[in-house]
Amino acid sequence: MLIVDIILLIIILGFFIHGWQQGLIRTLAGLIGIILGIIIASHLYIQLADWLTVIPFFEHHESLSKIISFIAILFVVNGIIGVGGWLIEKTFNILSFVPFLKTINKLAGGVLGLISGIILLGIAIVIITAIENPLTYYLLGYLQESYIAPWLVTIIGLLSPLWPEVIKKTTKIIQSLPYYKIPF
Repeated sequence: MLIVDIILLIIILGFFIHGWQQGLIRTLAGLIGIILGIIIASHLYIQLADWLTVIPFFEHHESLSKIISFIAILFVVNGIIGVGGWLIEKTFNILSFVPFLKTINKLAGGVLGLISGIILLGIAIVIITAIENPLTYYLLGYLQESYIAPWLVTIIGLLSPLWPEVIKKTTKIIQSLPYYKIPF
């Protein structure tokens, strides 16, 4: 087993442990918060960036204002959903007298964390293959010899029918690149 595979497994295990510690409710709230945050931020970041250009520093840094706007909206939405998940979890804890309910919540959170980790790592690998610079070429050399990375990319490929059209187009562009390695 290569060092890159060990690193990938440790990261995936970390996602499982984090999901286990958070439980299903908070892990699900975090995932929903990120998804809704991205959707809302992608619709509103330009308006916030325009507002930020009133500040003298951002007057000449339009792209930076867009990046900061997107990240700020993402964090605010994720935080609001996170607080909602925390409140639901506290309400759920009242029912913890039911046998195995807390264990089921923890185990389901671990499984959801595991799934999230696999998907995020797969997306990260696909993105790494699309970026052309010396660091990504270096990483790509390791990823091409990995046993786990092709599985992660395959899982992302299997989920592609569920993705919005923009992501599908991006995936086709990435797959058409000469250095993109098709798993198996």
